[in-house]
Amino acid sequence: MLRDGWSSTITPYGRLHARRAASRFILSAPHGTHDSHTGEIARRVSERLSWNCVVAEGFSPEGTRINLNRPSEGVGLRPWEERRTDRARESYQRYERTLRTLGVRRLALYAELHGNSRKNLRGVVEIACAGMAPSEARGIKDAFERALTRRELPALSIAVEGVDRITLKARAAKQFGVLRELRPAIHIELPNRLRWQHREELIAFVAGALAHISSQHLTSTLSDRGSRVESPAQ
Repeated sequence: MLRDGWSSTITPYGRLHARRAASRFILSAPHGTHDSHTGEIARRVSERLSWNCVVAEGFSPEGTRINLNRPSEGVGLRPWEERRTDRARESYQRYERTLRTLGVRRLALYAELHGNSRKNLRGVVEIACAGMAPSEARGIKDAFERALTRRELPALSIAVEGVDRITLKARAAKQFGVLRELRPAIHIELPNRLRWQHREELIAFVAGALAHISSQHLTSTLSDRGSRVESPAQ
């Protein structure tokens, strides 16, 4: 359920919910339905932190996922295997337009929430990075590890691109999607079991990590070169 402060746009393939805040941070769940509970997590974390937020619902016509954070369709494919369709392009343009209506003049950080059910990642939160130096990626990892020590979650480790080897690097979104346009950015992969079995603790954990990031010198360094996310008319 959406509270006051949210607006919704109905598209031919799904809904886009947006929350505008007086913040230079954006949290998004572009696969809010397909990646179970990521929409709820993004909504609740953004409200707790007073961040801008975009949550997508639907966008899986005939059981095929429109990726939304890039103009393609298909899951578990290599970037060049994803299908570039008219409806994917139209949906991506709507998603990008929704992000720009948030009116962020100089982005401090764009963060996406995703989910996976890979057995080899059931005990790992992986974070891909775009537009960050290794020292900044280290700061992201420190923030998540600090937040983890304060939560009662099952055995869990944090792996951040630029510091650790990771599996899910968001290559397609970096090559021809939103992670090419909006930087600095992080792409957070949350294991399936946490989203289903430990959701309240997971929400507190993600909120704690992002709160630490937003309060540290790290974001002042990143925001020196942050993207403009406002609409051209603003």
